[in-house]
This record gives sequence, C-alpha cells and structure tokens, in this order.
Amino acid sequence: MVLCAAVSRGQVTLLPPTTTPNVIRSMREFAPDAYYVSDDVAMRVELPRFELPASTQGRRDPGEMQRIPPDRVAACVFTSGSTGQPAPHFKTWGGLMRDVAGEARRLDIGPRHAILGTVPRSTCTGSNPP
Repeated sequence: MVLCAAVSRGQVTLLPPTTTPNVIRSMREFAPDAYYVSDDVAMRVELPRFELPASTQGRRDPGEMQRIPPDRVAACVFTSGSTGQPAPHFKTWGGLMRDVAGEARRLDIGPRHAILGTVPRSTCTGSNPP
C-alpha cells in the first residue's frame, strides 16, 4: 500500500538490502530527502520517520485511484553491496507489473492468489511527504 501511495505521488521508493547504519548512511547520501515508513513502532533508523495515520477516515476509495503510467520510475532496488557499496537499479511501474505477472504465470497462480515476499522492516522513500 505504501509503495502504491508513493508511486501515485511521484515519489521513488528506495529498497535497500538492509537497514544497517552504513547502508542507511548511504541512503541519506544517495537521496538526502529520504524518509522511512514502518508499521513497527519499535523500528528506528537514522532517517526522518513518516507516521502512517491511525485512521482510515479521509482515504480515497481504491476505485478512485489514478492509473499509474507504466514508464513512471517507481522504485530503486539496491544490490546487496557484497562487492562494495550497494548499487542502485531503477525500476518503472510497468516493469514491476510485468515482473509480477511473470511470477504469477511461472507459479501458476491467478487473480485470487497473492505473492508474498520478505522485505526489510522499513521502506525508505526519496521525497519528503507534504
């Protein structure tokens, strides 16, 4: 949900390989306006934290969501950094959707199924919220 919200606002979500202090320092250097979002109240990293609203009041109905252009840059995925600094790889919304569709075909799952992947406990986004 946070990824889609950031993409619809024109923000690029940074997906670091870990949240160790040296990687977070690299994220700040890479995107000085980065902040993080986490639903774990105990999660803390050295970036500004954006608190998700506790209430759903005032949120748009999912049917009202705008269509995201397929060429919009949605995420910046970083390599593990095992050979040095984590290297950035920018991904477009269309590319991510093609990857998801390909995985669904490969796993032979349909629209009533979900693909669950593991992610770091926080997400960094490269533009401050208003």
